[in-house]
Amino acid sequence: MEFITLDMLLSLAGCVAIVAIITQALKHYFTKINALWLNLIVSVIIGVIRIFVVKDLSATGIITGVLNIFVIMLAAGGGYDTIKTIFTPVKK
Repeated sequence: MEFITLDMLLSLAGCVAIVAIITQALKHYFTKINALWLNLIVSVIIGVIRIFVVKDLSATGIITGVLNIFVIMLAAGGGYDTIKTIFTPVKK
């Protein structure tokens, strides 16, 4: 019996967990990059890897994969904090 399978890692929850762990580990090394941008970069990388591993390269699969990238980003980075940051005016 396996504890963690490839199917679990390729699910939405698995991708969110991977992105959250990698982002938390990398943000200590990339201190000049905002954590939200780092979260987006890691989400795109994991999302693109997922699209190729699942081998769904049809138009529907790619569109769904791109939408999943943003869902993964919001879930891994905290949806409320991300949306709040986007709509908060920049203070000078």
